[in-house]
Amino acid sequence: MANLLDRLAANGSESPMALVLEAIAYLSERDFWLRQVMAGRDLAKRFDRIRNDMLVDQACPARRRVSDTSEPAEPDIPAQPWIPKPVEAKAAPVPVCRHHGSCEHVKAALAG
Repeated sequence: MANLLDRLAANGSESPMALVLEAIAYLSERDFWLRQVMAGRDLAKRFDRIRNDMLVDQACPARRRVSDTSEPAEPDIPAQPWIPKPVEAKAAPVPVCRHHGSCEHVKAALAG
């Protein structure tokens, strides 16, 4: 974490700790980032990607989760139950006959 704070300060951030705390608040609201960041080392490693997601979410309101906006949520569409399609019985493949002497129909034709 100290390296992350030093890097942010070297890049001109006036308050590196505020950026880190903002990133922690952001990732605590998103399941994906909660799974990715389990320790300070993980946060330091993924900080740039988290910060990028934060900035994109701020720039694109459509990406925000429903809880992030003050607009009412659209009603949920009830899920349709999964009904398997009936399995059609397939006819057994008919063997291709080469009409040789051991075929019963050939023997019957020759005898008849």
